[in-house]
Amino acid sequence: MTKYSSKEISATFFEGIASSETSKSSNKFKCKCGVTRSQDLKKGYINLISHIKTNHPDWEEVMSSKKSFNKSQSLFINQKASTYYSWLRWIILDCHPFSFVERPLTRQYSNLENVSVDSLMKYLKLLTEVVEEKVAASLPEQFGLIIDGWTEGTTHFFGLVACFENGPLLLSISPPVDEEKYDAESQKLFVMDVLGLYSKSLDNVLFLVGDNAPVNFRLADLMSVPFIGCASHRFNLACKLFLKPYEQQLGKVSFIMGFIRGSVKQAAKLRTKTSLAPVLRNVTRWSSTFAMLKRFFEIEPFLDESEPTIAANYLTRTEIIELKKLLEDMNEFEVVTKQLQNPKCSLSEVRIFFDTVLESYPTMKKYLSEDSQIIHCPAFEKGIVKIQEGNCEDLSNSETEGMKIFRAEVDDITSEEENQRLTLTEKVIKNKRRKISRNKNRFYKSLDFIPSTSNIVERLFSTAKLVLTDSRKSMTPFTFDCVIFLKFNEALWDINTVAKLMEK
Repeated sequence: MTKYSSKEISATFFEGIASSETSKSSNKFKCKCGVTRSQDLKKGYINLISHIKTNHPDWEEVMSSKKSFNKSQSLFINQKASTYYSWLRWIILDCHPFSFVERPLTRQYSNLENVSVDSLMKYLKLLTEVVEEKVAASLPEQFGLIIDGWTEGTTHFFGLVACFENGPLLLSISPPVDEEKYDAESQKLFVMDVLGLYSKSLDNVLFLVGDNAPVNFRLADLMSVPFIGCASHRFNLACKLFLKPYEQQLGKVSFIMGFIRGSVKQAAKLRTKTSLAPVLRNVTRWSSTFAMLKRFFEIEPFLDESEPTIAANYLTRTEIIELKKLLEDMNEFEVVTKQLQNPKCSLSEVRIFFDTVLESYPTMKKYLSEDSQIIHCPAFEKGIVKIQEGNCEDLSNSETEGMKIFRAEVDDITSEEENQRLTLTEKVIKNKRRKISRNKNRFYKSLDFIPSTSNIVERLFSTAKLVLTDSRKSMTPFTFDCVIFLKFNEALWDINTVAKLMEK
């Protein structure tokens, strides 16, 4: 007979009753049948268990059919575990510094028991180890990797996310093994080291997703896996190419915006007329140029054209008309950019977006066509698109070869011996059913989990900027990795995880 702890049984049948005075759980608990019982959890569960076994004779059947604790489980966890779980969650998810727990005002206005920074750091590291074990257990035998890099100050971080059907999961965000080298060889060593933490190797990796950079192409070749280029990165390059003929006009706008922003007098004049402030562009992102141009036309009526510097660099009427038309085109591009930001955007949807854009803007085909030279593994990407569209029967020989890694096991494939025993009619029916199965992609696994961009790591770095602020520059890369790791993989830990950790 399966044994259950008193805590498990009590948590299944009882819910805590919050005290109206403190908004915290009291020593009173309400059973599913409506009966209320008092119980000091420091002394055990005897009063609750007595009620359950007396009034619920089917309690063992209920327990055997129960898959997990109900929401009241946290009321049956010791106060220390509850306290540390609350502090850890607050610090990690809200990106607070660790010193936050010792600040006088925090302690004054928080109902949580006081803890020290040292104790919090201790459980942060222990929790990271536990979640690493959960990640290792969650990783399937084969999965893809999404990669990207981020530099903060003088430290370069390498983000590695595993993608699979029940993913994604963050594996690591830390500096490479050899910080003096940022080449493909050092990145390969980094990937191998990270995979080793989860008892995996390069043999478990199906593909790589990242920016369309030569170093990433080289890394994929070294790992002997196909590479999927980030669709957002390709679209960004295509938009920058489209904007190139307008660089002279955009340069004037950029100068005017920078001048107003850098001049105290001009900025003050503008504030008396509008609350809108100048926007500067980042030449590496086309979307920043779009934001700058859009803001320029919003504040243009309020600009002081009599100011000599502005007047000397102001646009002609023809240039104004050209840029207004350009802004209309950029509005169309912005819609596509937002579509690509959707985590569920598939490669087949990307192909639809890009083909639609090319119908109106054929000059962008250098980066957006399905045969673009920037695509490192065109047959691999085309194969994925066809399977996602349900057209696996249209796969070419090279595409079929690339899709071998996604072949699914089919139970109804008839062996030669069995085939000989079938009648002619049965063989015809069997072959027809098999053809239908192929048309429905039954011979391939679902490829919906394959990302079309590396945006998930980009968003991770945006979060990282909120953690590694100017006032937290002394944080070690290891501690930083722990915080981001737990924040990204929040679904793998809860109050019970912390409680079990503290019981060890």
